[in-house]
Amino acid sequence: MLEATGGLETPVVTALVEAGFPVAVINPRQARDFAKATGRLAKTDAIDAGVLARFGHAIRPEPRPWKDAEAQALTALIQRRRQVVEMLTAEKNRLASAHPHVRPDIEATIAWLERRLKDLEGDLQRRLRDSPVWREQDERGL
Repeated sequence: MLEATGGLETPVVTALVEAGFPVAVINPRQARDFAKATGRLAKTDAIDAGVLARFGHAIRPEPRPWKDAEAQALTALIQRRRQVVEMLTAEKNRLASAHPHVRPDIEATIAWLERRLKDLEGDLQRRLRDSPVWREQDERGL
């Protein structure tokens, strides 16, 4: 279980789904309300982690499964992102020792790969947010 934090949770959710773990993403308001109800008003990473663990134990938010087609599409996007990151790393390594004549070409490739990576990350974030893995806001106010 994770708290939706404006996109910072996306890489973690992506990795957990890819590894086959069930995942539930909760609304931050739910975690904050639970923390208040249990008297945990301070905000540190350690306290937040403890509150989320207690929330998960007490509330047991339901992990949302992926449909096969969704899982396959997500896996393909994750793999492609990994490939682009590898290419970007390789090009940056080449740039360090490149002859001045080819540096502009490598720099252009790096710029293109960085744009592709940003686009892929946006696609991943949208796919995750639209998926059943993302826990819908609970109308009961949990």
